[in-house]
Amino acid sequence: MSKTKNFWRAVQPGPERAFLLEAFSSKLARTLWVPFAFSSLVFATGFLFPNTFYYGISVHLLDALVFPTSLAVFLTAKVFKRVRNGAVFNLLVWAISGTLSAIVPSVTLVTMSGQSVPEFTNQVPFGIVSYSLMTGIAGVVLASWRISQARMKTLKQNKELLGSIRSELEVQLATIREDIKRNVDVELEKALTALEKTSDAKDLSEKLFAAIDEVIRPLSHKLAGFGLSAFPPKSKSPLMRRINPRGRVSLARLVAPEVFLVFFAVFIFPATLVTQGLASAGVVAVLVLIEAFALVIIQRRAQKFFVSRFGGLAILVLLSAVIGFSYILLVDVEYDTSISIGFVLVSFTTSGIMALVSKRLDDINELAIVNHKLQAVVSVLRQEAWVTKTQLAKAIHGSVQARFLAVALRIASVPKLTDAILAEAKRDIESSIKDVSVSMEGPTGSFSEQFHTIVEAWDGVVKLTLTSEVETLEIINRFPVARACVLEVVGEAVSNAAKHSKAPAINIELRDHQFDQLVVSVWSAGKLSTQTTRKGYGSQMLDEVTSSWSLTNLKGRVYLRAVIQLAK
Repeated sequence: MSKTKNFWRAVQPGPERAFLLEAFSSKLARTLWVPFAFSSLVFATGFLFPNTFYYGISVHLLDALVFPTSLAVFLTAKVFKRVRNGAVFNLLVWAISGTLSAIVPSVTLVTMSGQSVPEFTNQVPFGIVSYSLMTGIAGVVLASWRISQARMKTLKQNKELLGSIRSELEVQLATIREDIKRNVDVELEKALTALEKTSDAKDLSEKLFAAIDEVIRPLSHKLAGFGLSAFPPKSKSPLMRRINPRGRVSLARLVAPEVFLVFFAVFIFPATLVTQGLASAGVVAVLVLIEAFALVIIQRRAQKFFVSRFGGLAILVLLSAVIGFSYILLVDVEYDTSISIGFVLVSFTTSGIMALVSKRLDDINELAIVNHKLQAVVSVLRQEAWVTKTQLAKAIHGSVQARFLAVALRIASVPKLTDAILAEAKRDIESSIKDVSVSMEGPTGSFSEQFHTIVEAWDGVVKLTLTSEVETLEIINRFPVARACVLEVVGEAVSNAAKHSKAPAINIELRDHQFDQLVVSVWSAGKLSTQTTRKGYGSQMLDEVTSSWSLTNLKGRVYLRAVIQLAK
């Protein structure tokens, strides 16, 4: 991050400032729409005044020269496609555009008439400043609109994709829970029926062997390969918790003292100096500083004062009206309402811009919150799908297949089936049916009990150190699916660390995170391999059970950080 951004955020923190700064430094602030908007504003406001002619040349015609002049500057800026500091470059483009747009009409008038017009030429210095500022305002406003439109579009696309992924996961979960389990139960029931009807040991054993090859193994393989090809999109929009009531905004977000001062200094103060004189301009300067000081107080003290945007706008405009119209009490000259109206207009413009920006940011944030909730639902569904299919695959490939194989081999080895053998075989197969049902529920032990099993497995090889608050462990135990995912991540991380780095000690940290998430951190001494390898089981598992994960090197240690979503 550049020093400019750090300074800006230190002096003027807040989402509106960060958003305007992003627009200020964006290449979108120097698109060809900027000179078009700027010149249209200049040309349109020219019709508010009489159409003066100088040596037969209309002022409106001279105003129209602003467009080709500023357009030429912005076309030239397009030559520089890669810019090191976008904010500085944009500022330079706006300044050059504003300067030339103020000078070219005067130069054109002198060239065409051969005469200098003092009342027209004297306005050039003011035009340089005001035109440059107007170009910058047009650039920031257009860039802000384009940036917010792009974010809204991306968030809406993500929302649609998340919705489709959620539906797909729900269907696949239903398939796992109902269809696959029902198929397994049907085959097991067939085996029980065969036990009751057959008296030929060889025929029965062949049927049991066939069930292993045709049903049990394909099911376990199908479950082992189960996964979703499309992964949830990751939102790049910064997410804020909703801290204000819907439709209302903090009054502090509607003020911008620095923008108010700039607008007043460029557009109102010079006019006051020309029409009212130096003494009156000094009074106006004091009033402006008083209002700027009041805005700073509001910015810092009214963070929790929530109002509707129109209500906040009315409060700030009323403040400016009171300060602006007090001018008549402080000066002993003929009263000119334009000075007081200037206070109101500048306040309305500044607060209006901040109100629009805050509304746009709130809309983006609301959609981001919806996306995050969908992201959380999808993450939980992925976790549940992975845990369910893994437990089913283990049960089917392990205990169910083992029981079928044991029954088939035992029956194949006897010369004649007896009631006792059939009864024992029936009990074993019924027990395998129970194994499938139990596997759907998952391990029932607490996290500490299951983690102790991992510690015992590595006893004497690797020292495992767990850091976690008691409250965090209680949260984990409330969510069985998330608990299974945490244990799988920890187990895989410990195995990889022990295998690749041969670290004698591994540290594990569990801590709560915002947005109902849990952060699992595992680190040990070692160094990541620089060779690019294809994704293995561990990477695929982490993709399935975490919202996000990263593996990094830092100061001679390998760090795994995984974020696991907790079910609602």
